Amino acid sequence: EHSGAVQIWYSTFATPTTSTLPAVTIAGSGIVTAQNNIFAGEMTAISVAAGSLAETYNLFDVRTAISGTAEVSEKSFTGPAGFQDPAAGNYHLSTGSAGLNTAVDLGITTDLEGDTRPAGGGYDLGYDEASFNSDAAIGKSVINIPAVWEQITYYLHFTKTGPALLPHLTITDHLPIWVTDVTI
Repeated sequence: EHSGAVQIWYSTFATPTTSTLPAVTIAGSGIVTAQNNIFAGEMTAISVAAGSLAETYNLFDVRTAISGTAEVSEKSFTGPAGFQDPAAGNYHLSTGSAGLNTAVDLGITTDLEGDTRPAGGGYDLGYDEASFNSDAAIGKSVINIPAVWEQITYYLHFTKTGPALLPHLTITDHLPIWVTDVTI
C-alpha cells in the first residue's frame, strides 16, 4: 500500500487470456496518475477502491475500463491493442494497433527496449515505440513525346509493399516552369 503519488506512464498491461483480476487496483489514500498506457485482456483495467485516479491518453481493449470511484477521461479510448503475437508473449504493436501515434509527449525519449520515441508520426502508447518500414516507391512515366504545343501526359506510379501505415502521405510532383495549363 502506498499513500503518496504514483505515476504509471507508457506501460502495457496485457494477458493472452482473459483475467478476472484488474490490471491495477488502487486501494490506498494516494493518487495514481495513469497516462499513455495500454490495457488489454483484463476484465477490468483499473479498479479504484480508495484514493484517487487521474488518467488520460490510455487505450482500453478490455470489458470494463475503470470500476469504482473514477471515470474514463475524454482523451482515453477503447480499441484494439493490436499486439503482434500475444499468445507467444510478443506484445509489440502491430500496424493494426489503435495505440500507434496516439500518445502525448511526456518527455520520455526512449521505450523499454531503447528505441527512440517518437519513431513515426507521433508517440505510441504502451511500452513499445513501433517503427515500420514503408517500402514505398514512386515512379513517373510519359505516355507520349509531343511536338511543340502538343499535350503531354505524365503518370505517377506509387507502390507500397511494407507493413507501415502512411496516413499522412503527400506526393508532390514539381513540373518544369514551361509546363502550363496543368490538369489533374
